[in-house]
Order: sequence, then structure tokens, then C-alpha cells
Amino acid sequence: MKPGPLVAVALLFVSCGDIARGGATPTPSIAAPPTLAPVSFVPVSTPNLTPSPTASSRVVTFRDPATGNSLAIELAANAVDRGHFHVDLENGVYGGGFEVRATISSLSPPMQVSYGGSMDYTETGASSTRKVTVSLRGAIDPDAHAADVIFSADGKSYAIAARPPDSGPLGSVLDRMEHALIADDPLALYAVTSLAVHDNYTAAQFVDAWQAQSAATGRRITAMRRQAIGPVVESDQGFATVEVRYSADVADQNGARVTGYICYLIFESGEWRLWTTTEN
Repeated sequence: MKPGPLVAVALLFVSCGDIARGGATPTPSIAAPPTLAPVSFVPVSTPNLTPSPTASSRVVTFRDPATGNSLAIELAANAVDRGHFHVDLENGVYGGGFEVRATISSLSPPMQVSYGGSMDYTETGASSTRKVTVSLRGAIDPDAHAADVIFSADGKSYAIAARPPDSGPLGSVLDRMEHALIADDPLALYAVTSLAVHDNYTAAQFVDAWQAQSAATGRRITAMRRQAIGPVVESDQGFATVEVRYSADVADQNGARVTGYICYLIFESGEWRLWTTTEN
């Protein structure tokens, strides 16, 4: 998750929750943010980052916040493919069929996982796969969304140290976001939006769409007040988010009013970024 609703080109708080939305509600098997749909402005509902898994499946992704390397593994006790896993690194994806299953030491955390054998390797940007011999060793704790594992392939070893990220750097990101909104500066806001937005829109496209919607709605935000910053929430998909609640003063052709918003930030590539918002 890939995560479901994403901030795209929008006025965010200024447009009273009219946020561009892309992708569907995430499922446990999704591993990265979805491609955004064409620009459209619709209200965004509260994201459901960790849908309730079925009794026969619980795929948990352990993502290293520093490198983005991840291990996704089936952990449901009664799953027919318990232990089936894939590893996603910057250079490519390692996966395979039913036979690619790690040994899991116990039904409850902490769990030791191990595997040695063949996997299919697909290099980033390539369509063909090749067989490689790999090994996986380490410990995982799905309840804490934590892992310390070493994955080795082609003579190289990769550490996956998964932990919920620190919320300390949030303050500076929120400062930048708030300043951009109050200054009506879409270019500055673009700089703190999620990577999925950057993958689908250039800065110029973002600015153009912002200005077009601003002209259509006439709304501006004149003040923002942080009311609460929630804890870091880690999903089974390996994505960490934080919920920030605001009270905002909004002005338009009908006058001024006060409204509330929830802003969601997502941790991507070692930093917090604006993901989506909803009016409350």
C-alpha cells in the first residue's frame, strides 16, 4: 500500500477536502503506493492501512525505513503457503512459486526465519527473470512490525532492519506544509508530497492543476492550528503513517469559516511526506 488514497493535485485544506484520489483500498498483499488515476477531485475517506486479514492469510511486510528494502512473508498459522515470501530490493525483486517458503520457528513472536535455495530474480526495469541461489536468516516480530534479517544473493548480503520510524522529524515537515498552504504556494507544497505524486506529476503540472482548482473554488486558507499529532501507526503492508489534526480558517466568496482537517503523513525513502487529507 501500495497505500490507497493518495494526495495528488489538489487544494488540500483550501479546497475543503476535495483531494485527488488514486488506487483502491489497500490489501495485505500490496507492497507499494498505487499509480494515481487521472486528476479528479473527490473527498478522501480515512485510509484503511491494515485491513483485517482473513483467517487463512496474513501477509506481513517488513520494510527497512532507511533503505526501503523489504521482506513480505505469509505468517498465518493455517495458511497453506505459510512461510512463502518475496524480497524487494532497490536492484530488483526476488520471488518464486509455492516452493519458496521459509522455515518459521514458532507461531508467536519473536520468530526465527530461514531459507536456503533457489528464487526467481527480476531486475528493476527488466521483464525477464533468472534463477539465483539465495539465503534468508534472521528474526521477525509481526506484532511490533520489526525485523532483523540478512538476505544474500549473487555473493552480496542485504540487511533488512525494520522498525517503525521516528516521528521526531515530523515537525519540520509540518512547518513546511503549513507555510505552503497559508502562502498559497503549490510549488513548496509539491516538495513535501508523497513520492507517488512525484512519479505521476511534474512540479509544473501540479502547480497548473492547483491554480486551476483555486480559480474554480476561490478558497484560501488563512490560518492553521495543530490540535493533535497521533502516534506512528505501522501497517502489515510495511507502511508507517501519522495522523495530524488541524483547525483551519478558510475564506471564500461566501466569507470566512473554521473547519477541521485530518492530515496523514507517510514515511517514504527515509522521510515523512504528505499523503492525504480528509475534512472532519
